[in-house]
Amino acid sequence: MRRAFLLAAGGMFVTFGVVAGCSLGLDESLIDRPDGGGPGLVSEQDGSSDPSTDGSPPIHTPDGGVCTTDDECTTTDGCLKGKCDLTRKTCVFDVCKPSACNSAKCDVAAKTCGAPAAHPYHAGSFQVGAGIGCGGALGRCFAAVYPYLFVGTPNGVVAFRASNPAATEGEKVPLVGLGFLPGQIVASGNRVFFLGGAGGAAPSSRVQIAWLDVPADPFAAKLTATTVLVSLNRPPGEGLTLVPRANSTALLLSLSREASFPSVSIEPPFVEPAELSATPITFSAGMSPVAMSGTRLILQSFAPNGTASFSFVNGAGSPSPQNAGDVALPDAGIVYPPQVMATSPDGALFWNVASLTGAPNPPSPDPQPNIRAARAHFLVGDGNANFDVGPAFDVEVYNAPGVTAGFGAGVVGPAAMLDGKTAIVTTATAGNLAQTSVVFAKKEPLGLLKNDDGSVRRHVLTLPVNELAAAGSNGIGYLLSVDSPTAATIYTFDPACAP
Repeated sequence: MRRAFLLAAGGMFVTFGVVAGCSLGLDESLIDRPDGGGPGLVSEQDGSSDPSTDGSPPIHTPDGGVCTTDDECTTTDGCLKGKCDLTRKTCVFDVCKPSACNSAKCDVAAKTCGAPAAHPYHAGSFQVGAGIGCGGALGRCFAAVYPYLFVGTPNGVVAFRASNPAATEGEKVPLVGLGFLPGQIVASGNRVFFLGGAGGAAPSSRVQIAWLDVPADPFAAKLTATTVLVSLNRPPGEGLTLVPRANSTALLLSLSREASFPSVSIEPPFVEPAELSATPITFSAGMSPVAMSGTRLILQSFAPNGTASFSFVNGAGSPSPQNAGDVALPDAGIVYPPQVMATSPDGALFWNVASLTGAPNPPSPDPQPNIRAARAHFLVGDGNANFDVGPAFDVEVYNAPGVTAGFGAGVVGPAAMLDGKTAIVTTATAGNLAQTSVVFAKKEPLGLLKNDDGSVRRHVLTLPVNELAAAGSNGIGYLLSVDSPTAATIYTFDPACAP
């Protein structure tokens, strides 16, 4: 008998993330639930034209302009230094950052920087000033696109400037044009999407959606979203979610297995009245959607012996999606959820999953296995690459003497990619499963980021992993914690800095 499990993806805390950069995710427990696991977990698409037949997204020019080198990102502002974010392919502007692990305050009027101050690995933290919205699903209510952070609260979305990683007090920025309380916030490249409720009479529904093209200016006086109400060819009781997609677009995905997970691409701007048509996909028995790489939806399943299998659905969201076939990855070892997946804007995929001491479904009366470790893989290199389980590494080990993590224990926390080769990763600490270890995983060189003395660069939070959400952008990792029903905190981590 297969056991129910939480797919933690990017973000995905496989809440569909999870993302993130993008922390994407899809909670498999949401599949086939009419409400999608939270109030109005819905998504969006460009209604101005039919989706492209090959699944290719339209060209999107970000506010910072398209770039390939730092030399293309110039400014006359004395507080700013331009560089090219190669993952997002746009110019970003650091504020008063004279060198790594140093920051200063900008005199905006004079365009000059104050005296710099050094910050450590755990660079700063500040209070949100409210509780978490999105029905309490914090993984669906947090996004980062430099130079701004976005948090959903019960009374609306709050935006903060993200230009100072050492900030101890959040600087809010007015956000206008968002005409509803979102049930999901998703960062995709240089955009943020906001997803509201679905209503109307079957067989179609009306869906609240909004998007925001994030400005490159760190000193923007306000952020402006665009809200529309679109028609969708799915009934209103069918759970929907949004997944980050190539080129600052998104995928609107139905979580109905019975309906074969129909999806449609979301490519702003919309021209009202907008009508969207979601197309079902084909998949093998047991497969479920867990992430997106480029324009390809990723499906996954686990065999009784603990072998994970994946498949790409090419052109997901187009009128003619094509399943490329299942790929079993026995070299990943005996694995089973909990797990998390995170993706970058260029389609890279990071996977952290529980590695077991034995098969997850042993024949009775054999005992259930324990979790040996949380094991990490950089599974997909970019939006065009194939699955490559390659060398893997342990993030946290739980089979040491006196340390036991039973089957299904919640040891894998949220993760987010900062770029295609770096991820902020959280796991339950080996010595105390109610605490969280915060580390960074690197593809080159492969493994956990370490200090000069060879020890793992980490910070421990006295919070369990299920009370956190993750995001990342412009080389900085962020965690959002729930402190109480009316309070939340954002933690900032700079992987370049010593503890």
